[in-house]
Amino acid sequence: MRFRRTPRPKPYSETSRKRAAFLRRQLLERETLPLFAETIAAGQHGVEEEMARRAVW
Repeated sequence: MRFRRTPRPKPYSETSRKRAAFLRRQLLERETLPLFAETIAAGQHGVEEEMARRAVW
């Protein structure tokens, strides 16, 4: 009986597309409520911090 090896889980890899998607999401959050854009921006964190948070298993 033959079997197929299932792919092993890989650690989180950050790509330019993931970074761009994160920045795009933050921009859309700020543009949704233009009067509160400054308040929303103050509560958002940077790309490096987010990528480090996602990389933790």
